[in-house]
Amino acid sequence: MIKTIAFLIISSFLLLLPQQAIAADALYRMLHADEVEDFKADQDVIIVGQLISQSGDYFTVEVNKVISGSVDSDKILLCSDFQYGWGDTSEEAMIPKVNDYCVMSLKKYGSYYKKAWGIFKATNSDYKTLKLHSEDIKYPYYTGDIAAIEWYVNSGGTEKDFFFNENRVYVKRPNGEILLVHDEAESNASTIKTESSHDGKTVNSFINVKSVILLIAVSCALAITIIIKRKRL
Repeated sequence: MIKTIAFLIISSFLLLLPQQAIAADALYRMLHADEVEDFKADQDVIIVGQLISQSGDYFTVEVNKVISGSVDSDKILLCSDFQYGWGDTSEEAMIPKVNDYCVMSLKKYGSYYKKAWGIFKATNSDYKTLKLHSEDIKYPYYTGDIAAIEWYVNSGGTEKDFFFNENRVYVKRPNGEILLVHDEAESNASTIKTESSHDGKTVNSFINVKSVILLIAVSCALAITIIIKRKRL
C-alpha cells in the first residue's frame, strides 16, 4: 500500500510540473549554432539585412546587424532559391523581393551564401524594434517559433533559452527571470507580448497555481499514509 502511495505522489509531481518542451529542433539548432560544435556545420551566421538588388540567381544583401557568427563584408551575395519562413510554404506573400528587410540564417558556400535554417521577412532593419509578424507579414503555422526568433533578434542574440508549454512560448533570461513571449490563444498568431511586467505576472501565476495543487496532492497522500500506519498499530 505504501509503495502505491509513493507511486501516486511521484506521478502527481511529474504531472503537475510545467510541461517545458525545448523549441523545435531546427529552432534550437539555429539559435545555438555558435555554441555547439555539431551545429556549426549547418549555419555560419544570423544577420538582419536588406535585399537591395537582384542579378540572375542572386540577391545582393546589405548587412545591417550580425546577430550570430561573422561576415567579411557589409554586402554579401545570397542565392535567391528560398521562400520566407522555414521554406515549406508556397504562398505569394512568402516570395522574397528587392527592398525587403529580413532576418537570415545563412551558410556560406565559396563567394555566396544560401539559406541555412530559415529566412524571415521583417518590418525594418533595426534589430531592436523589427517585427516578424505584422499586417503584411503572416505565417500560417510555426507562429511560436517565429515569435521566439523575433524575441531573440530584438535582444541582440542574448536571450535564446526558450521553452514551449501548450500554445505558449516562454524565455528564460540570463538573470533567471522567465517571461511569456507568445500566447497563441491571446494573440491569434498576430502579435507578441512585450510588456515585461505583465509577462512576469503571467508566468508566476502559471507556476504558482500548479505549486498549490502539487502541495495539496502531496499533503493528502501523506495524510493517507499516516492513517494507514496508525490503523496497523
